[in-house]
Amino acid sequence: MSKKETTLPKREKSKVFIGEKDGKKQYKYFYGKTKKEAIIKADAYKRELNKGMNLLADDTSFGYMMDTWLEMKENDVCDVRYQCYNYASKKFNHLRNKDIKRIRTADLQKTINEWSALNCNTGRPSSKSSLQEMKLSVIQIFQMAIDNRFLDYNPAQAIKLPKKEETPRRRALTTEEQQWILDTPHRAQSIAMTMLFSGLRRGEAIPLLWSDFSRENKSITVNKSASISGGGFNVTPHTKNGSDRVVYIPDVLYNHLCAKFKQATSIYIFPSPKGNMMTNQSFRCMWDSYLIDLNLKYATLPINAKRPKSKFDPKKFPLLIPRITPHWLRHTYATMLYHSGVDLMVAKEQLGHSNIETTLQIYTHLDDLHKTRAIGKLNDYLVSNN
Repeated sequence: MSKKETTLPKREKSKVFIGEKDGKKQYKYFYGKTKKEAIIKADAYKRELNKGMNLLADDTSFGYMMDTWLEMKENDVCDVRYQCYNYASKKFNHLRNKDIKRIRTADLQKTINEWSALNCNTGRPSSKSSLQEMKLSVIQIFQMAIDNRFLDYNPAQAIKLPKKEETPRRRALTTEEQQWILDTPHRAQSIAMTMLFSGLRRGEAIPLLWSDFSRENKSITVNKSASISGGGFNVTPHTKNGSDRVVYIPDVLYNHLCAKFKQATSIYIFPSPKGNMMTNQSFRCMWDSYLIDLNLKYATLPINAKRPKSKFDPKKFPLLIPRITPHWLRHTYATMLYHSGVDLMVAKEQLGHSNIETTLQIYTHLDDLHKTRAIGKLNDYLVSNN
């Protein structure tokens, strides 16, 4: 028996002129089972060409565009912001080698959903803010591809963030918690009191010099800011909103700083143990030590639990108090301004907000919170009198 001859089905083709090279015309060919199918493919290609799309660069990967975008951001934003972008975008690394034109919203959504369920770095679900950083980063990467005519739509725009119940990122300290800071001596106490009673950001407080503290005017001049750079801080000559500001401080902070000034051996108000400006690592170690001291002194212990005699006790004592952050102190200061009736414009200047809308947003939130609590008191009164 003779072998059956195997023949490939005949394919129809259509061509599109794309330019000349070395004096010779160049064509791109499209194939289909029928002539009509080949022509439809060719016509779709022509429409993309008419939009100005860069269709000749068929091998442009997502990784190439991501790296190009990060290079641009490195020179365009501060180091802290760049590290956020870098960390968020690298979560899409599994798409690096994929042609950027072939990535769909579903591919990006799947990645967001996976990180929402489990952050591979922490072993816990990702926070809403982390997912927002991921979405923002990938939107900008695809926007760069659009600007360079590789795409005509942004698949990242349609990403939907999974609904998550978020614990508040910041809150004001209670009166009791504020008293903890006043009553607990520690190397971090001075910077904690300064952030609490002047509203300075951590990056504004760390590089403060004694020359920035005016004992005559009871004020602090904020004229520089420190941002994280590697293991240390990079000091820039202006604050977040780009201008200097003078913050007038209450007596409780003024008296504390005056007493500290008499014992000062460094030009920095809050120096490292060696008298230099603190590094990021030294600040974190100091702050963690401070929280441990507060925890040992003020935590409400479970039944039958014994309070350790020392923070160095080999039996670890769990952190039972709230993990107070520098931004909680700043938020507490804004809350105190509100409750003491400080004018909105004065609060804006004291807090160093670049626009009044930011301050108004805080005041509006506190207004709503105050009204809710006031109605709660009314309900309690009505219940007690029935």
